[in-house]
Amino acid sequence: MMADELFSVADRVTLVSGASRGIGRALAQGFAERGSRVIITGRERETLEQTAREISTDANPVRPIVCDVSVVDDVRRLVRTVLDDFGGIDTLLNVAGVNRRKRVEAFSVEDYDFILDINLKGAFFLAREVGRHMLDRGRGTQINIGSLNT
Repeated sequence: MMADELFSVADRVTLVSGASRGIGRALAQGFAERGSRVIITGRERETLEQTAREISTDANPVRPIVCDVSVVDDVRRLVRTVLDDFGGIDTLLNVAGVNRRKRVEAFSVEDYDFILDINLKGAFFLAREVGRHMLDRGRGTQINIGSLNT
């Protein structure tokens, strides 16, 4: 476990959306290396489970839970599962994001909805569901990450 004199996240529960690759994966790995109990989410089971295996340690396994943040019922199920299994959520890292790399005049309504459903609606409803729990507890931290290269 990596020591960090600035702050400690050891034994804290950290939920990371969009954690199977990129920024989310790097953040999840950093929290896990510092002793946080990390839960990672993403839409693709195989990629998510592989990431969990790669960033877990014997002393600190990372738990993968498949969740499509664009589906509010998935978000509710995710939060309920984490609360039941871990007793709380100390930190939410809201990282899930997608893009369709094409010229704007080629965008369809489906392209637009896909992006907004994950990047905006997903982030909002995950923050809301976790936030309700954090308000009840009187503590918690939420960090929302945006990127031009999702």
